Amino acid sequence: MKIIKNFIQEKYHKIKKDEPGQRFVNYYKKRQQKQQGNLVLKVFYIVIGILLIITGVIFGFLPGPGFVFVLTGLGLIGSQLKFFALILDKGEIKLRHWLRKLKRNSSS
Repeated sequence: MKIIKNFIQEKYHKIKKDEPGQRFVNYYKKRQQKQQGNLVLKVFYIVIGILLIITGVIFGFLPGPGFVFVLTGLGLIGSQLKFFALILDKGEIKLRHWLRKLKRNSSS
């Protein structure tokens, strides 16, 4: 479990360095340069991402761990599919906007 935690933290810190709205596409580009078209590795990451999302949904009834699994799975898939990375970037911007609105409304 500690290996998975370290893996997630490492990837999170790499993605976090970029600006919101560009993080996932930039990470996608970096991953593609390293993989250089390795289809087996690409499929492996996508399958692991899907399994993590399924695990997250199953654990979704427990506080905490389900959310982490889903986010990690989405990140893995986004690192392999450009259109998915674009969706994650747009989703992050919309989520940040929604959270700012929610924060303003709750402090009023």
